[in-house]
Amino acid sequence: MYIIIADSALSLIIGTAIASRQIPDYRGFLVVMAACFMGVLPDLIEAPYYMLNITSDFITKYWIPFKKSLQVDTTPVIGIVTQIVVVAVALLWIVS
Repeated sequence: MYIIIADSALSLIIGTAIASRQIPDYRGFLVVMAACFMGVLPDLIEAPYYMLNITSDFITKYWIPFKKSLQVDTTPVIGIVTQIVVVAVALLWIVS
């Protein structure tokens, strides 16, 4: 429970600090803030389930099994290769 709160708060604080460097360009600010929000959205979706013990069909039948399939039911090779590809594409985008 506290991990979700800390992760969300840290993302908001760091994201706001990074986004504030874009201040004259409001579109850049909004892109960075939207990226921060999308980064914590999976945790926010399941927060009521873990923090308040609120169950819903969407969370128990679809969301938790889907997230488990991405994080637990995969091989380490797929996870590492995916991260390397994402980092490489991000670096190419930043450099260009």
